[in-house]
Amino acid sequence: MENSILHGIRLMGEQGMVRITVEVNEKCAVVWIEDNGAGMKGRAEEKEHPSLSGTIARERLAMLAREEGIAAGVEILDGSPGTIVRLVLPVRNGS
Repeated sequence: MENSILHGIRLMGEQGMVRITVEVNEKCAVVWIEDNGAGMKGRAEEKEHPSLSGTIARERLAMLAREEGIAAGVEILDGSPGTIVRLVLPVRNGS
């Protein structure tokens, strides 16, 4: 969400859009974060320090997947325009 705002739509004013969709079943929650910003190509052109947030998020999701015994992860896609992030998170059943 933060990256959608900072790197995707920040300079777009009222034309910028971020959409969050959540689908939940008994095993996992799938969270889609979509924006209509610059996309991955625009992000690659920015001159910033390399970000570790994606690596850290992937490592945490991999650890969670091992602990819960269910697939979990993050996928980042070029939305043309914008970016689409798909998070798959395990759901604990409360037992």
